[in-house]
Amino acid sequence: MCTIVHLGGSEDVKVTSEPGGAKVVVDGAERGVTPLEVDLERKQAHTIILSTDGYKESIKQIQRRLSWWLAGNAIVGGLIGLVVDVLSGGGYTLDPSELHVPLESGTATAKAPVEALTTTPGAP
Repeated sequence: MCTIVHLGGSEDVKVTSEPGGAKVVVDGAERGVTPLEVDLERKQAHTIILSTDGYKESIKQIQRRLSWWLAGNAIVGGLIGLVVDVLSGGGYTLDPSELHVPLESGTATAKAPVEALTTTPGAP
């Protein structure tokens, strides 16, 4: 079962960048390079990281929102249709559905090295 308008529990989100060819990582998994469309579950929010040599890494969020179509489907499909839509993800939409990221020139800020913990004999 699915909503009247949103078929299935996922949605294609178009990801582009300036410059093109940036690596795209979604929720920790590499998905390709821009421009591309990624198929994302509607049930949850997503973190998208774009990176390419000579530019700062950019982190963006894709949020899930209740679809206003859910109300219409509740009327037509009743309580069962409403519950199925919420559980399957079909009652949500992703925002934004298109993501264009202008990358900022420069290099990513280097993380400070992790210092080794040492203990001094006799120290508390």
